[in-house]
Amino acid sequence: MLPPSDIWRYLDSLPFLALETILSFLDAASLATLADAFPNLECFIFHEYAVRKLRFAHDADERTIEVFHEANVFSHVKKLDFSNCIGLSSTALLGCLSTCNQLQELYCVNCVIRPSELFALLDVKLTKVRKLEWSLHDSCYYDPWRVPYIRSPNGQLQLESMYMELVATRENIFTLQHFLLQCGLLQNLHIHSVQKEGSSSELAELCTSFSRHLPFLKTFKFTCERTWASQDLQWSCRRSPSHIHAEDVMIGNMSYQLKPARSRNLVNFEDGPQNEQLKGVEQAVLVMQGNEHIEHRQLPEAVSKPGRWSQVSSLCLVLTAPRDEQPFGTLTACRCHIEATQLFFNRCVSNIIELNMVSFHFDCNTNGSEIVASALPHLRALALAPCGVNWDDSLTFLARGCRHLEEIDVRAECDSNRGSKCVACRVPLRFSEADFKELHGTTKLRRLSLDDTAKMSSLAFLNQCRVTELRFSLHSLEQEVTDAAGFPFSLSRLLRSNPRLRQLSIEARDTPLRQNEFAEGLATVSTLRHLCFLTEEITTEHHVTCFFT
Repeated sequence: MLPPSDIWRYLDSLPFLALETILSFLDAASLATLADAFPNLECFIFHEYAVRKLRFAHDADERTIEVFHEANVFSHVKKLDFSNCIGLSSTALLGCLSTCNQLQELYCVNCVIRPSELFALLDVKLTKVRKLEWSLHDSCYYDPWRVPYIRSPNGQLQLESMYMELVATRENIFTLQHFLLQCGLLQNLHIHSVQKEGSSSELAELCTSFSRHLPFLKTFKFTCERTWASQDLQWSCRRSPSHIHAEDVMIGNMSYQLKPARSRNLVNFEDGPQNEQLKGVEQAVLVMQGNEHIEHRQLPEAVSKPGRWSQVSSLCLVLTAPRDEQPFGTLTACRCHIEATQLFFNRCVSNIIELNMVSFHFDCNTNGSEIVASALPHLRALALAPCGVNWDDSLTFLARGCRHLEEIDVRAECDSNRGSKCVACRVPLRFSEADFKELHGTTKLRRLSLDDTAKMSSLAFLNQCRVTELRFSLHSLEQEVTDAAGFPFSLSRLLRSNPRLRQLSIEARDTPLRQNEFAEGLATVSTLRHLCFLTEEITTEHHVTCFFT
C-alpha cells in the first residue's frame, strides 16, 4: 500500500480518463476532503470535466457546497444530484443551482425546495435542464398559492422527463397542476404519491387528467405508497378502459405508453389483452373477476395468444368481485379460479421472475404455494398473502419448485384494526426449522419479510433461517410469546444463530424504545450492519440515542 504522501504522485501518473472514472465514485464531501488532504490533486478534482457529474450525499451540509462555490465549478456541472439531502435548506439549494448554467439533469428527491423559485430558475437560468426529479413536501415549507401566478416568459419550460414525488395534500396537488401547465414539452412523466388524505383512486384519476394536457407525452406512470383499500379496487375495475383511467393504476402501479404505440400494464382477465396492451410491458397487473364461469368466458381468450405475454417478467395478480356486485369481505379463489390460474401460469407466464399475489386470496382448502411452485420455476421474488403460504408443506413446495427464489414477502391488505379480512389469513404460519434448512439447501433465499398480517405462534424457525435481510412484526406473534419472561433475549439468541444476517427491521408498534431489554439483546447480534426498529410509541431524541448506543 502506498503511503499517503505518495498517493497524489500515483494518481498524477494515471490517464485523465482513468482518474475521472475513479473520482466519479466519490460524493462531493469525499472530493472536498480529498482536495483538502492533497492540495496537489485540486487541479484534477475540480477540473471542469471531472465535475460534470456531481453528487451530494444525504449528510451534506452548506460547508461542502461552499467548497465547490469557492472552486468555481458549478458552472461546469451537467448532472447534479442532491437526492435525500433533507438537511440542506431551500435557500442553500437554490443558491447553488443559480450558478449551474450548463445543467442538464437535476435530482433533488426528498429535498425541501420552494417550487415557485425552482420554476423561476428553470425558466430563466437553467434552460438546458431536460430531466428533473424532485419532491413536494408538506406545504408548511413553502407558499403554494404563489405557484399559479408564475408564468413563463418563454412560453414553457424545456423539460422532457420528470419524476415528482409528492405528499398528497390539496395544496400540493394544486401546485402540481399549475407546474405541469408550464411543461408542455414533457415526454415522460412519473408521479409518485405519498397518500395522506382522500382516495388513492380519485388522486390517480386527477393526475391522469393533468397528463392529458401534455401533447408530446409518451409515457405516464403513477405510483402510490398507500395500500389500496378494497373499495378503491372495486371502483377502479368498473371504469371504462377507453383511455387512462384510475383502473390503470391498480395497486398504485400504473404504466401507460401513448407513443409510438399505445400499451398499458393493466389487463382485465375477462377481456383478455387487447392489441394495444402489453407491448413492451415488463411489469403487468392482471385483474381476475370473481365469478363461477371463468373457465367458459374468460379463459380461452386470455390464454389463446401466449406470445402477448412474452415480455412480461413481473406479474401482479388481483382477484376482485364481479363488476356488477358489491364487495362483501375478502373474495377467495374457488376451484375455477385455481384451474384458470394454473393454466394461465403454465401457458403464458411460466418464465416470469417476480410474482405478487397479496391481493389474491385462497380458502383454507387450497395451498397457494403448491400452485405457484408447480408452474413458475424461474421465480426470484414472491409476494403472497398469508393464506397462500400457511400450510405445513408450503415452503417445501417452494423449495423444490422455485430453485432460483431469492425473496419471500408475506403480507395482505388490512382492515381498520390491522387484521386481514381473509379467514384463511388468520391461520398462523407453520414455518419450521426444517423448512428453512431445505430452502437454503435448494434456493438462493436471501430476504424474508413477514408483515403484521401474517400471524405466527413461534419464531423457532429463525434457528435455521440464513437470510441476509429480515423483516418481521412483533404484533404478528401470539401474546403469550411476547409476554414470556426474557423474550427480548430469546429473540436475540435466535437472531445470533444466523451468521449472514446484515439487515434487520422489526415492527414493534406498541413497544417503546426505552425498553432496554430489546436494545441490550439486539446489541449482541454482531453481524448486523443496518437496524430499523419501528414503533408508534411517543419517542424522544434521548430515547433514540440511548437505544442505538
